Amino acid sequence: MEIFQFEEAGYLILTAMVFIIAALFVYNRRALQSKLDKLGDYQQLAAQIKPQSKLLKRSRQLMIVFGLLFMVIALANPQLGSKKETVKRESIDLLIALDISNSMNCEDVTPSRLERAKKLGFELVDKLKGNRIGLLFFAGNSYVQMPLTTDYSAFHTFLNAAKTDLAGTQGTEFVPLLDLAGQTFMKEKQTSRVLLILTDGEVHDENALDAAERLADDGTRIYTVGFGSEEGAYIPVNRNGRVDFKRDQEGNFVQSKINLSFLSDLSNKGNGKFYPYSGERGLAQDIANKLNEMEKSEMEQRIYTEYYSYFQYFLFLAIGLLIAEFLLRNRTSKE
Repeated sequence: MEIFQFEEAGYLILTAMVFIIAALFVYNRRALQSKLDKLGDYQQLAAQIKPQSKLLKRSRQLMIVFGLLFMVIALANPQLGSKKETVKRESIDLLIALDISNSMNCEDVTPSRLERAKKLGFELVDKLKGNRIGLLFFAGNSYVQMPLTTDYSAFHTFLNAAKTDLAGTQGTEFVPLLDLAGQTFMKEKQTSRVLLILTDGEVHDENALDAAERLADDGTRIYTVGFGSEEGAYIPVNRNGRVDFKRDQEGNFVQSKINLSFLSDLSNKGNGKFYPYSGERGLAQDIANKLNEMEKSEMEQRIYTEYYSYFQYFLFLAIGLLIAEFLLRNRTSKE
């Protein structure tokens, strides 16, 4: 089975301009007909117009539209993959778990804990290309946002869309997250496994430490990155269109603090390492270096190594239609 792709898919956005031009042709034709209707009997006026002129005009417009459309397709360069090979690569499987609980909106790390966590995720993935990467979101519940893949553009898209509103249940529960990570890794043959948790780690749950130890026994290492300050910050919430802060039952503001000891214990139980986020540059590189030190597993991947380009056919069609339109236009003007 051959794979179809556009080498320069970004040019396809120009098709919107082609459709706009086509819409303008239709609009102008209808506007002209409306004006003729106001002048008098349309059938009598139409009889005075050469029958071929209308046909030629519409033909020319179609030639312009399709000529431009084929030109855009030629720019995008359609390709078919013709040779499939199985290659072997050494890599690790990395699941990045992003905390999307409300406390990640705290601004003791500017602009917020969540935005800084996302930025670190982007930087880290760019430094770990060649490895399979997946994405988990968690708060009160956990779910797989993207399974393990080498599609890094998809990872960027999903991570960029992360926000606390996506959490169906608020809170920060680590046991469901660790169980989900274990289930996700079980589906794969890869043996070099890493779970990287980006969180403020508000809670200290002994059950989570036991779950981390079980996961480590199955061959998964757990790394944690903690966002937030020990002094803490109030949790922003939206109330009737204005920014307020979360309150307890007595009306007092709720303060969220990073739990350094818990995150350190969690990574220790998981045979990994804890990184407190300090805002200093180089953290993504430090983590990438640490992961690259791990023994990697061999992974088979099928890829298409040869692609044939077909832009020239669409280019010839585009040029032919535009030349034909030019010749018809000259013929119409002479008549």
